[in-house]
Amino acid sequence: MEALVRGLWNDVKGVELGDFPVMTFAEAERRYGSDKPDLRNPMELVDVADLVKSVEFAVFAGPANDAKGRVAALRVPGGASLSRKQIDDYGNFIKIYGAKGLAYIKVTRTRERPGRYHQPGGEVPERGHCRSDP
Repeated sequence: MEALVRGLWNDVKGVELGDFPVMTFAEAERRYGSDKPDLRNPMELVDVADLVKSVEFAVFAGPANDAKGRVAALRVPGGASLSRKQIDDYGNFIKIYGAKGLAYIKVTRTRERPGRYHQPGGEVPERGHCRSDP
């Protein structure tokens, strides 16, 4: 199918498409949480289970210590500016897909406070594990 599409574009429009990106089902699910990711969106899930295995917050520690569990994070550039209401709206949205809720950590940086962390209702991982890039 790939060869057919590339050939048509080349023959009809004179456009050389090159090879199509390919990834396995498992890789797509691990990196994007979907078997049909939109690769225009550069944000990927990051496994953080090793960072939260020993925290007292069971929502993180439980799945982190379960061989079949997963704790993943999504780094959202500029996300520290999201309001609590916006985050709650995202939490309600993901419940449609079976998630139980949305936990978050806000990482902000100013000249006066090089690394300020905020996580309502839970522990924040050690500061060395979080960073705030512009």
